[in-house]
Amino acid sequence: MTEFLNQSIKEYEQHTDNREKFINASRRIVNLVRTAGEPSDDVALLLLTPMIEIAWADGRVGRAEQNAILEAADAFGLLKHQSNGLVVMDRLSTRPSSAELSTWWSDLGNSLDFMPIGQTLAVISLLLEQSRYIAGLGQKEVYGLWRGYKAGEDERVGLGVVEQRLGRLNDGRLRKAELPSPAAASHPDDCLTVLPLIKVAWADGRITKRERQLIFDSLFDLGVEPTNDNLQMLLKWLELKPEDDFFEASMSKLRSGLEKLDRDARSDKKYSLLSQCTLVAEASGGDTDDASGGAKICREEVETVKHIARLLSGAIERNRG
Repeated sequence: MTEFLNQSIKEYEQHTDNREKFINASRRIVNLVRTAGEPSDDVALLLLTPMIEIAWADGRVGRAEQNAILEAADAFGLLKHQSNGLVVMDRLSTRPSSAELSTWWSDLGNSLDFMPIGQTLAVISLLLEQSRYIAGLGQKEVYGLWRGYKAGEDERVGLGVVEQRLGRLNDGRLRKAELPSPAAASHPDDCLTVLPLIKVAWADGRITKRERQLIFDSLFDLGVEPTNDNLQMLLKWLELKPEDDFFEASMSKLRSGLEKLDRDARSDKKYSLLSQCTLVAEASGGDTDDASGGAKICREEVETVKHIARLLSGAIERNRG
């Protein structure tokens, strides 16, 4: 009985944690889209497309899937007006045709193209996170004494399709960023804030897709404008590891910038940057010398984060002196 109770509690806590992440993802999507202006109702409806496609994967929308999508619709502001609520309910009660889905996906891609690339890639990543949550609500499952949910075979297949669609949106946006653009130029040093994350990602000799995505997501949080110049520089660092001498010189510039801030702002900037570095380090995980993978963060990444912390702390210590 104890084992059943433990399994029930464990699965319930996991479900609660996943639901909280889903709700937070909805809120963050809204905040990201608002950077390009208040989203229209049409754009908000399009943001539901990945979840709706997943929910219909097995031919019906279950109550748990419906409730979760309605929560997202509410966060997107779609339930404030009855007319939009009716559209949402119609899409949850009548299975969309392949042609309708194709049109929605195309319109979603066009809508995201008007946003800065950093925000666009972050939104795509969050839409994928939401889709995975909805897939996990597809089939009822009993865990010990708790009645929960899991992804069935139809949901797993449907999730694969949605992941491919989102992947194409992601890749297409990156390709457009590589094209010459008359967008406002930025100062060459504007992108240096993200360089420590690049250094951590390269610590084990390669950059994974997950690390790459986190680095793009960090642009908004670190205050780096996703201008053409900054994106070109970032893509270059992701493809070719920056030389150690260049990194040390760049950290010196970054440190000089920190010294110009007041004490509180300086500390906030430092710890925010180190937090982002740690997230990137955790994204790959494993020890390159351990066949089993070892710790969550590999030895090389731990040493790199420590080195960056020492370089950033140097600015603070000198300023205190």
